[in-house]
Amino acid sequence: MRDMPSTVARVTPEVLRWARESAGHDAAAAAQAAGLYHWQLDMAEDGQIDITLSQAERLAEFYDRPLADLFLPEPPDEPSEEALFRRLPGAPAPPWGPKMQKLARRVRARQDAAAELYGLLEQPPPWLEEGSRLRHIPDSRLSEPMRGALGIGIDEQLSWDDSRGYMALRHWIDAVEALGVLVMQDGSMALEEMRGFASLDEIVPAIVLNTKDDPRARAFTLIHELGHLLRPTAPEQWCNDFAGDILMPKVVLRAQFETLAAHDPLKGIGDLARVFSVTPYAAAIRLQRTKALPSNRADHLIATIRSRQHPPARRGGGGHGGRNKLTWLGPAFVRLVLNATDAQAIPLSNAAGLLESKVDTFPGLRQLLEERDESG
Repeated sequence: MRDMPSTVARVTPEVLRWARESAGHDAAAAAQAAGLYHWQLDMAEDGQIDITLSQAERLAEFYDRPLADLFLPEPPDEPSEEALFRRLPGAPAPPWGPKMQKLARRVRARQDAAAELYGLLEQPPPWLEEGSRLRHIPDSRLSEPMRGALGIGIDEQLSWDDSRGYMALRHWIDAVEALGVLVMQDGSMALEEMRGFASLDEIVPAIVLNTKDDPRARAFTLIHELGHLLRPTAPEQWCNDFAGDILMPKVVLRAQFETLAAHDPLKGIGDLARVFSVTPYAAAIRLQRTKALPSNRADHLIATIRSRQHPPARRGGGGHGGRNKLTWLGPAFVRLVLNATDAQAIPLSNAAGLLESKVDTFPGLRQLLEERDESG
């Protein structure tokens, strides 16, 4: 009995090359994933030989692309991920590696889905109005209206007394999402590779935070990246100062520091960090930037704090599956999808795909959202 012939996939050679390069993979790794020799993939990308359908399927999976993309007549006109996403200092320079490219595409797909859901629900995306209003406020007058838009008063913030930062992070995420920004948290990448980034979009922007980071640092990254959404061309230092203005208003910060650091500035900075639910390092930098401390004294304290820093402690165990889903997808996106199912705007099967979950997990997700709202 003769073997059945393999089905030839008439993929477009230049699209095949584009799919690999846009995913950040070299030809050797891609060929190995598809069961090809390096030279075979080179020839297929040049249009000299065909590949089989099963090989095309393996390549599409490796590139994290739909199989249908490989049959497009030409590479799609996609904006570069590096142009859409911002990152903190120390992250790898473009071009990004495969893991970062994959994460960026997944975030972009979720933004597109959210924009479509708003349309199906006939609801205006909140960022269209809020983002436009805030972008037109001059830099020198932005901090106060920004705090007002976030809806977190300084008295409320100081009442948290949150040394670990989880409560503060949740409140800041809820406030940013109320503006129409999707906030997602991902732990697939090392902290040295990515602390956080913002995905620019006029309709549904997004911010991603690294769960490997200290939750207090994540809150700072969140507001830093919100600055990038409002001022896409702003330098990193501007966004750092913007985050400092929001999280540690100058007048209140200095008043608190004068009280807490009367006898021991180093201990005072630690107490100040707890009061504002930020890291001691962020508090020290803010004191330096606002000139609450002489420059040489601030430099010494910052160096001391940095020498005592330890990697953030990670919570043990695998955690609650529903909470992990809520963390990765973001509360706002989960709520939007569930609202769309309630309104019968999308089938349950589509909702399951968007939430990367089975339909029978929806009640648990709803309960987690209700508990989150009640605890706020």
